[in-house]
Amino acid sequence: MTEDSIFISYSRVNSEFATNLAKTLHEIGANIWIDKLNIKIGENWDNAIQTALQESSTCIIILSKDSVASNHVMDEVGFAIQEHKNVIPLLIEECNIPFRLQRRQFVDYRGDYQMGIGKLIEALYSDSEANNGSTKIAIPIDFPEDNVAERIAEIRKKSILASNDRELRKLLFELKMLKDEDDSSIMYEINELERSIVNSVNYHEEAPANMKPDPKPTPMSAPNPEPNPRRGYFIYIFIVLIIAAIIYLIIMYQ
Repeated sequence: MTEDSIFISYSRVNSEFATNLAKTLHEIGANIWIDKLNIKIGENWDNAIQTALQESSTCIIILSKDSVASNHVMDEVGFAIQEHKNVIPLLIEECNIPFRLQRRQFVDYRGDYQMGIGKLIEALYSDSEANNGSTKIAIPIDFPEDNVAERIAEIRKKSILASNDRELRKLLFELKMLKDEDDSSIMYEINELERSIVNSVNYHEEAPANMKPDPKPTPMSAPNPEPNPRRGYFIYIFIVLIIAAIIYLIIMYQ
């Protein structure tokens, strides 16, 4: 593990949420440690968890009714605070927040999941004063060491080629890093690109609900030909002539 690793503490009841969160953060480049995914077969759980906590710089505490009642979670909270880790409480349901965590700003995950992940990323990138003296969390991004303009151009290119909202969100996180690193006049361009990507994310999320497949086209029946007045006239003359011929024959043979 590295100094910028992030430890996730949770109750077994919230295992599915914790695992999904770890995978989401891992996909955007965060160095995540979670027991369910990182402890190898045959490895001692207590030793592995203690080592991971010691080597992590940040500890995300998933707060729920079950986690605040868990001695294991509270032990991890106590150790993280004692070791002056960057502790980020993450509230996923109404519960009695432990006294030792009440004075810390928590990330509210009780509403929209995507809004929650955005707030969590902001907390991970917040400055040292907001994080009670801890250093920033460095989430590695696969960007070359070029100037800001080139990095913006690269993000813009990736946003055009992005095939899903997950890729677009990763680009949003990369833009947040640029905002933290740069305060030049190019900030307007960063904000415009960020607004464009946000709109693309919203489109990806809303499109499945709003877009409906086109109804199958009904086979078109052949149009009824319009009556030809001349044709009707000739038929009428033909019938009259036949009748006249029949009358003529009857008179001749009488």
